[in-house]
Formats: sequence, structure tokens, C-alpha cells
Amino acid sequence: MPIFQLTPEFEDGDKTIIVAKEGDEIPLKVTIRGKPTPEVKWYYNGLLVRDTSRVDLKAHGNKHTLTLLSFRQNEAGTYKCEATSRLGSKTKIFVVELDGKVSHFCITRFRRNR
Repeated sequence: MPIFQLTPEFEDGDKTIIVAKEGDEIPLKVTIRGKPTPEVKWYYNGLLVRDTSRVDLKAHGNKHTLTLLSFRQNEAGTYKCEATSRLGSKTKIFVVELDGKVSHFCITRFRRNR
């Protein structure tokens, strides 16, 4: 009998942009498929995220959530969920922005030569 295997995949896309206000509770949710079951890690601006009094990490089956409790301006940035198994890895990016502040876009003004 063949053994069914599946590389890690996110069921809900690869990138999400969230605009929030200070004090908001922000849940970053993913649903991951994969066999064998992937190991899931969260990163903030490249650094591993741990469960703290400001961040709540939960896993229920194939559903994983990182919740920012009472969002602060200094928590804006890029959050990455990485699912890894022996068959490979996949990432989903969340860009969390403070309402009224745009930090992940670069705006350039062009001038015409006259």
C-alpha cells in the first residue's frame, strides 16, 4: 500500500497585509496541510517569536495562530509563519502596519527634465 505524502502548504495564500490601530488585538491565522505534519515556527522581522505576555501562540490540529495582544507601534513589521517537514518548507508572510503609517512601501517622485 503506497504512503501518502504532501509537502507543507498554506490553505489561505502566501501574503496578507493587515492595518491596525494601537491597542488592537491582532490574530494572524494560518491553516497548514502536510504529511508528515509540518513543524511550525513564527518569526518577527527575522527573529523567532516565543509565547509571551504580549504574544499568544496557539495550535489546534492544522490551524495555527499568533495573536498580538494590545498591538503597539513598535510591533509593526513583517511576521512570517514557516511550516517545515522532511519534504520541504513553505512560508506565509503577514505585513502588519500601524494605521496611518506606511513603512513597507517606497514612494518615489519623478521629475521631468525640461
